Amino acid sequence: MLVQISEEYGWKTHAEYEEENRIITMMEYGMEKDTPEVIQTLCHEVYHAYTRDLVDAFSHISHEEENLLIFRQVRELERGYERYKKDGSYEEYYNNPVEEYARSYAQARAEAYCRYLPGGETVSR
Repeated sequence: MLVQISEEYGWKTHAEYEEENRIITMMEYGMEKDTPEVIQTLCHEVYHAYTRDLVDAFSHISHEEENLLIFRQVRELERGYERYKKDGSYEEYYNNPVEEYARSYAQARAEAYCRYLPGGETVSR
């Protein structure tokens, strides 16, 4: 996976994950945020890469395995990716399970990583 910086400006995102080429693009203005927010943004996009791979792998398991409790979240993510529209309304985008799970993961991981920053910086909520 590659991480790159883009000078493009947009109003919706500070970064995005491009599935086809497995690239995370951080927008230059997103890099101007404080360190904990940049870490959280990267964690969010890494989680998108992970869940996309998870959903792709899920499509290759047997029907019996699909019904295992452990795959409940994967089915939810699969439906989320099917309905995923970056150009739809903000509420549709924000409330999609794909985004909800990525925000939750990013918040938790960034808090853990930021404990190691000088001065014990924290992630704002």
